[in-house]
Amino acid sequence: MSDAPEVVTYVHWRDATMNYGVDEKREDVKLVDLWELGFLFHEDDESITLTLERDKCMDKTRIRLTIPKVNIQERYDVALKDFLRWAKRKNNG
Repeated sequence: MSDAPEVVTYVHWRDATMNYGVDEKREDVKLVDLWELGFLFHEDDESITLTLERDKCMDKTRIRLTIPKVNIQERYDVALKDFLRWAKRKNNG
């Protein structure tokens, strides 16, 4: 596990969503709450990018999600070893 990422990132954020194209009505545009959990792939002044899988040597991943920082309601970075310890405790009751 020494090559595993060191931090897991949790993000609660808000974004616009709409069902549009099937029904051309625009009244269904609204803000929704979204929750994400993943490995931090990239961060700059404007956004963070999470990935579901991560290898320290990988510069590419199969799945990425970029979240604008202005949309983030709360964010927690947790050491992976602490997260796994908590998960094992929860599973063992």
